[in-house]
Amino acid sequence: MTYSTNMGPGQSVPGFGPVARQRVARGCGLGGMITCLLALAIPLFWIGIPSWQVRATGVSTVGTATLVSSCGTSTDGDGNPTVETYQVSIQFTDQQGRTHQVESHWACNNFYSDGQQVSLWYLPGDPSRFLTDGEAIVLYITSLFWVVITFVVLLNFFILLVARLGRKATIYNR
Repeated sequence: MTYSTNMGPGQSVPGFGPVARQRVARGCGLGGMITCLLALAIPLFWIGIPSWQVRATGVSTVGTATLVSSCGTSTDGDGNPTVETYQVSIQFTDQQGRTHQVESHWACNNFYSDGQQVSLWYLPGDPSRFLTDGEAIVLYITSLFWVVITFVVLLNFFILLVARLGRKATIYNR
């Protein structure tokens, strides 16, 4: 005696109860994980590595901030005026005694007051590449977040990769 049913997954077979559905993992898959890793590589190569190079190999000095011009004020979400911001330049003297004047990386800010002493690192071969102490703190915090996020993405990538390879090995060994 043979039985034939044209039942789909999850439908009941008379006398046997529901047929178990095979769970299929849905998500971003390997392509999505590779896209995430590439997206994480952009800030690494664009901002992270150049900034860490200046911080790690640069020469430490102190410069003087100068408020160049006012960028004006704006309003916050409640319509209240914000603090006036300025374009800032920083003047410092390198190891050879030459004076350099560089523009702050932040277009308009209120981080510095006129004449304020600013700790910074610069590359001796290219003094226009510099990093202030405030920017270094931002670099440390964002780098920590980047490392944690990248670790989680890489861990999921390898888990997904091992699962895929394990599934293919099972199929080939049948």
